[in-house]
Amino acid sequence: MHEGTVVYACDDRYALPLTVSIRSLQENTPASLPIIVVSDGISISSRNTVLASVPRPGDIEFIDVGPTEFPHFGSGIPAKFSRAVFGRLLVPDRIIGTPRFLYLDSDTVVLSDVTRLLRLPLDGKTIGAVYDSLYTAYVSSTARLGAPGRTERFNSGVLLIDRERWFDLEIGPRALEYSRSHACLDQGGLNAICEREWQRLDQRWNRTTFDVLQQHRRLTAGRVTSDMTTYIRHYTADKPWIRPRLDRAELSHGVFLSYLDRTRWGR
Repeated sequence: MHEGTVVYACDDRYALPLTVSIRSLQENTPASLPIIVVSDGISISSRNTVLASVPRPGDIEFIDVGPTEFPHFGSGIPAKFSRAVFGRLLVPDRIIGTPRFLYLDSDTVVLSDVTRLLRLPLDGKTIGAVYDSLYTAYVSSTARLGAPGRTERFNSGVLLIDRERWFDLEIGPRALEYSRSHACLDQGGLNAICEREWQRLDQRWNRTTFDVLQQHRRLTAGRVTSDMTTYIRHYTADKPWIRPRLDRAELSHGVFLSYLDRTRWGR
């Protein structure tokens, strides 16, 4: 049996970074893992480019979801986000054939073997995720997301998921309903529903842009900083494919672009 299944969710706008993420995942993970892409209108052309750009295209399966399956956007959802962000909550249990699955945002670059992540203990929790200090501060000041219970909030861009608990507890449908009723993104719904159902993972498994910038400021100020080893780089604010070849060393755009050059998008 495979160590786990990897799940992505995106639309056609994010097909390029999706390709880079899958390429980096397969280059750094020797084992073959099933990859499910929850597609909100990814074109045939883009799908073909994805498949032609990665070492093991046979591992990839596209699952289409229709517009009626997504919640209606509320006034609290920024226009820059698409409904595809909710795709991680729409994964049907029938397509996951492993005890665990790993959800990755399309704007991630995988720099380590993810089977190491798939083997980490969850201590009886439904998901493993990385603490997000920026989102924690946002939630504490946002009344519509409800009174904060657990003070720590997680980033939903990298999720290690126990399949049985996820589907038995109906995490996806409940998080979708919360997101709809509170006019928030999937991350808000997941944090509310999984308040006591998440295990904190090492920061290296989801190194966000905010985290990278904070560490860079500490370094330039001559302050002691922690280990900046990165297993998964998550481009949460900076999107290196939007301004290609404009690299900021501290943001590791060059890492993304090096993988991009090895895909059909970069040729």
